[in-house]
Amino acid sequence: MALDLLRSRELPPFVASSEAGVQSVMTAHQRVPELTGAEPATVSHAALTGLLCDELGFTSVIVTDALEMKGASGAVGVPEVAVRSLAASVDLLCLGAQVDAAQAEATAAGIAEAVSSGRLPLARAEEAAARRPT
Repeated sequence: MALDLLRSRELPPFVASSEAGVQSVMTAHQRVPELTGAEPATVSHAALTGLLCDELGFTSVIVTDALEMKGASGAVGVPEVAVRSLAASVDLLCLGAQVDAAQAEATAAGIAEAVSSGRLPLARAEEAAARRPT
């Protein structure tokens, strides 16, 4: 999908929702090469921080779609896509029906390791943890 088509056809509902004060928005795992490169929007700083937050003015909670879906984690795994999503401005992570306790624990450990190593700034993780729909 071209960026001009995205802006004219796909973004108007997000603009209207943001203006109406919607409390959260869910990311999509789709790729828009002009915007996200080879990565899905769920982990794209350009899509989430740049376009959604900075350009469109969205200030509420951003939640992922199910991270175990191949479009999100197929190449890197759920723990890594969780870290990348948080770094890109996501506030809540959705681990869907295909995730068990071991996967959830591995994801939490991956996030903790990313914070410890500095790959995920502690301030970003704290900001995400503190955000709630109003």
